[in-house]
Amino acid sequence: MLLIMPLPQDFVCLECGVTFTIFPIQSLIQFNWLILPQLLLFLGLTAYLIGGVFVFQALDDSLAEKSFNQMLMFEISTLATIGYGDVSPRTTQARAFCIAFSVFVKSMKN
Repeated sequence: MLLIMPLPQDFVCLECGVTFTIFPIQSLIQFNWLILPQLLLFLGLTAYLIGGVFVFQALDDSLAEKSFNQMLMFEISTLATIGYGDVSPRTTQARAFCIAFSVFVKSMKN
């Protein structure tokens, strides 16, 4: 579907001579509805990954010693089914959370 948006209009202030642009409200609403689902998905996945780092570190002492960046890399490699093996959960609770964490994201991708 081709979406045609109205062009912004330029106005000049008569007192100071400053030019400013006004975007028609219709084009802003259309833009928001087009980008809103992707934005919500991105923010949700980011919050999910950040929250997962803290849960993993709370459940496993060996993972608590890792840096935030290492844990984020662990989560991304796990979710992408790469699994390098350099970082892995040791406790049963952390392993169970890892399974649930991965299955939930895999179900979102399909």
